[in-house]
Amino acid sequence: MQDAGRRILILDDEADRLQPLQTLLQAREWNVTLLSDSEIAFALLESAPADIVLVDYHMAGSSGMHFVEKARLAYPGCRFIMMSGAPDESVQEFCHASGIQLITKPFRSTDLLRILGQ
Repeated sequence: MQDAGRRILILDDEADRLQPLQTLLQAREWNVTLLSDSEIAFALLESAPADIVLVDYHMAGSSGMHFVEKARLAYPGCRFIMMSGAPDESVQEFCHASGIQLITKPFRSTDLLRILGQ
């Protein structure tokens, strides 16, 4: 499988609701880490770099945009994908200007798998 051993970090303040997504990706041999705290996620990238970071735009106490801006500078080899349940114009502009893909929640697993395969 082409995804075998690849690491994905999923950062969402409602990470506990993403258990089905974790199960889906693990079945495709992804190493999955779910986190709800952006500071812990940033520190984890130092010790366990991810191939892809899937980040929620709207998080309690922080912004996915702020996390991505900071993390992209520190970890330029990492690919970032933004998730949003309500992608307003600012989210779309940020993703477009940054070259980051945006996926709207709720999303179908097939849509995410297609994006991850790119």
